[in-house]
Parts: sequence; C-alpha cells; structure tokens
Amino acid sequence: MRTSSPPHVDASPLGPPPAEPELDPAELAAMQATLEERIEAERGLRAWLRSRPTPVRRLVLALPIAGLALFGSLGAGSRAGALGLGLVGALLAAVSLRPIQLPAWPRAVRLALPFLALAFVAGFSAFGGAGPTELGAHLRCFAPGMGIAAAVLGLWWACAREPLGWAGLAGASAAGGAANAFLAGRCAMGGAQHLLLGHASVLLLVLVLTAAVLAFARR
Repeated sequence: MRTSSPPHVDASPLGPPPAEPELDPAELAAMQATLEERIEAERGLRAWLRSRPTPVRRLVLALPIAGLALFGSLGAGSRAGALGLGLVGALLAAVSLRPIQLPAWPRAVRLALPFLALAFVAGFSAFGGAGPTELGAHLRCFAPGMGIAAAVLGLWWACAREPLGWAGLAGASAAGGAANAFLAGRCAMGGAQHLLLGHASVLLLVLVLTAAVLAFARR
C-alpha cells in the first residue's frame, strides 16, 4: 500500500534565516569615516609606544622615574627618601601598565593604590622635623614638582593603551611619586610642614585632577 509523501518541511528547525538588514548609505559613510579617523590616529610616537610589548612600555616609564630618583639622591636632601620614593614610583608605573588581555585589577585594589602611595609620601613627610613655614619656600618645591609630575604623567598617557581607565590613578601615583623622589633628594630644607605642603601636595593635587578627568570622561 502506497502512502502519500509528507508535505514539504523546512530543513532547519528554526525556520528560514532572517533577512539581513539594509544599511543606509549615510550610515555606511559615517562608519567608514570613523574607521579611517581611528586608523589615522594610530600613527606617530604614541601609537608606536602603545604597540610595544608591556615589558618594554614598563621599562620606558620606569627608567625616567629611576633616573629622577638617582639624580635627586645626589642632592643635599635625603638620599634614602629619594631612592625609596623612586622605588615606589617605579613599582606603581609597572602596576599601571598591564597587558590588555589580562583581567583588570579588582576595583578595591585600583582605589587602594593611590591611597597607599599618598600614605607613604605623607608618612615620610611627617618625620621631617622643623623647617621653613613661609609660602615661598613651599612654592619653590611645589612648582618644579608639578612640572615633573606632569611630564611623567604625560609619558604614562603615551604608553597606556587605555588612558581613560581607572589605571590612570596608578599612573598619577607613579608621576607624583617620581616628583617626590626628586624633591626628597634635592631639597635640603626639610621640615614636616614643608614636606607636606611643598612635596606631598604635588601627589595629592595630581591625584585629584586625574580623578576628576577620569570621572568626567566616564560620564
């Protein structure tokens, strides 16, 4: 006994594939322009630095920090302070530049690093004893310290693959630590008040400004 053949059934249990959406020519042109703009931005020294392996980027950032600490240690200030703060700055520089394929540090760690750096610098400053109290003496260290911190932070920005991430706080800590390492060795004035207002305030201001920029960029 012959049976009638079953009706046609689609081979896919999910049915026919959905139709591909048609893109508006204006949208395609905008996408292409954005892509070309990003490709154009990946040129120059910063693009070359960002493309280097992470150990190379860390070395590029840590060497100037070590140089500032060593040069500062030759001054009339505290050699131990310059070298110790320089080591802290170099370690923070290494921590702030992580391979992009690795997971980010936990949020608690990223937020704790700046506070630990600030506590270390402030703790070093607290043992300064007596020293100058006039504003001019503080500014003579604060001004060059901010210049050094800005230069190191600019180098960090050039090496960082995600400069607007919260790793920027670790980069700012490294920059402020480098400035304090230089100042600790070159400045012979000492004094807890001077070290706090003329030296440690550099790190504090750099952290505050960096946090404000990061918060605004992530809005």
